[in-house]
Amino acid sequence: MKDWGIGCLLIAVAALIRSTLGRLPQWLAIDGANSALALAFGCFRAGAQRFGRRRPHLPIRLAGVLA
Repeated sequence: MKDWGIGCLLIAVAALIRSTLGRLPQWLAIDGANSALALAFGCFRAGAQRFGRRRPHLPIRLAGVLA
């Protein structure tokens, strides 16, 4: 549940960052929001793995952000 909660918070942060387009530099608003979304989906995956009684792997959670 913790991973899913963090994922939801990251989606809210991504929406907030994306809404600053025009006030922040474009690269920061778009890339920052996309990175937060990728990390959120990694948290959702980790939550699903924990729910299925599997051990989540940190590199997989961060793979979308590092790409």
